[in-house]
Amino acid sequence: MDKNKELTQGIKLKYIGRGFDDFQQEQPYMTFLGYDSHGWRDLWVNYNDKKILVSVDEVEIVV
Repeated sequence: MDKNKELTQGIKLKYIGRGFDDFQQEQPYMTFLGYDSHGWRDLWVNYNDKKILVSVDEVEIVV
């Protein structure tokens, strides 16, 4: 799946990475905000009302 073509602002994502500060395993969902200005691999997301940067490899699209 080419995530770069399917991601649009507001789409729901599930975090599948190793975790980060304040990550809650029971709540892995986040909302896509946009791409980082340095390329297509890093994404800005809203996770529990916090804007964080994750890698495109750490998320999957919720269908």
